Amino acid sequence: MAATLEAQGFAVGIGAEALVSGLTFRLSAGGGLAVMGPSGSGKTTLGLALAGLARPPAWARGSLRFCGQELVGRPESLWKAVRGQGIAVTGFDPARGLHPLWTVERQLAAALRRRGQHQSVRTWMAAWGLDADWAGLFPHELSSGMRVRVGVALALAMAPAVLVADEPSRGLDARHRSWLVEVLSRYRAQGGILLLLTHDQELVTRLALPVEPIGSRSEGWAPKPLPMPLAGHTSSPVLRWDGVTVSFPRAGGGTTLAVQDVRLAMNAGERLLVVGESGAGKSTLARLAAGLIRPTEGAMWLNHRPWPDRDPKRRRLVQMVHQDARAALSPALTVRALLEEPLHIHRIGDVASRRRQVQAWAEALEIPSTWLARRPSALSDGQCRRVALARALVLGPELLVLDEPLAGLDARGREAVAELLHAVSRRFGAGLLWVEHAPAEVVAAFDRLAVMHRGRLVEWGPAWTVWHDPYHPFTDALRRGRSPMGAGPPLRGCGWASECPWATARCRAEVPALRALGPDRAVACHHLP
Repeated sequence: MAATLEAQGFAVGIGAEALVSGLTFRLSAGGGLAVMGPSGSGKTTLGLALAGLARPPAWARGSLRFCGQELVGRPESLWKAVRGQGIAVTGFDPARGLHPLWTVERQLAAALRRRGQHQSVRTWMAAWGLDADWAGLFPHELSSGMRVRVGVALALAMAPAVLVADEPSRGLDARHRSWLVEVLSRYRAQGGILLLLTHDQELVTRLALPVEPIGSRSEGWAPKPLPMPLAGHTSSPVLRWDGVTVSFPRAGGGTTLAVQDVRLAMNAGERLLVVGESGAGKSTLARLAAGLIRPTEGAMWLNHRPWPDRDPKRRRLVQMVHQDARAALSPALTVRALLEEPLHIHRIGDVASRRRQVQAWAEALEIPSTWLARRPSALSDGQCRRVALARALVLGPELLVLDEPLAGLDARGREAVAELLHAVSRRFGAGLLWVEHAPAEVVAAFDRLAVMHRGRLVEWGPAWTVWHDPYHPFTDALRRGRSPMGAGPPLRGCGWASECPWATARCRAEVPALRALGPDRAVACHHLP
């Protein structure tokens, strides 16, 4: 009998707050539905409830039937029989759905075996458009975009009757989004039921799904006037990457090369935008700037002194907001404790002044007092992002490192976050190092743009000029949404040679050096005069 999924008056919420009410639909094999709502409207809670994974204080009520069998209020033993090949979930937080100690190959092999398949994992990956070279990697060795794709693939490997996809396009560049549309369409064509939870109208349109709206109000917000941090400083740092290369050892031997020979400097108070496709090394560059990792080769400098170091006064200068805000927040602490913790660690003020400082930033970012007693698990992705921003700003940093700060937010949320961050830069003279894969909507607000491709810096210069009048063919392809998928720097030659219509034998054999084209522009290309 063909699978069916039916909801009648289905509702989910957290504590006393109902997030989604009265959801009603009936889907059969090959069907699909997009449940659309802004950040904070309850999509993630709904996705967990649809797979029986919502835990108190979250709750589910009403009726949800899979193949005619009621699921609401049923014991975990029944849900275990349904999950996987019955109902599978791929979430916008893929790191939580991947086993940190298993390689990609081992995880996919387990999923395939669960449905009685024993084919080669690498053959299966190639058939579904995944790079087979990822098979031997662990989740922490993958970029965010790679983890999203592996998470989707892991769910598909179980051949579920129903796939609940929660914001699956989060953090994906144009080429990866096309891959996502292709595999989800293929899944439906093979008889799968797709339930898409998203605010991404473009994705819904490309998948041609009917829409069920949720959320009576947008989670978009307008930041209030900024408080002056107690830990303010008077001068902004100068940051420099001096021939920096970073490689990570693989458990099975060998290394993964993340960035190679990066030479770049940030001026005091500068707003620098770093762009590139998924896996280009952008997040590694950001983690270097934040002092979270050290170069394998080369050196980092902050205010003309080696970086990173253990001086807490210098570490206060640079704060980072991670792309995966929820994973960066301790699940054991309340929001209030998370915001007070940096002040306590750096011994800034007494208990009362810390409380005032936290309250001021909470009000500036419109963090309601009801959130302060919650833990990250009780917040939406957009709400976690707001808390992470407040946690970074409370120390009054002179350089903010932002890894895809708009990923997963709806249009109003993106606008508000961008406005807030640029207000911080203007008011306090703080520098911004902003990593982004889709820069079109923010590029005008930046001083300089640096373009990365497969671990190398291929072009930099004035942001608006580079984006709208690029020299490097990869920058032009990225601007037009035609970037290919790559997995780290090539062993030889230019990483774009296989795609470039002007490539020569020299391009395939010799890595082009980054050459200055004046005082404020540089490009790595053999075809420049």
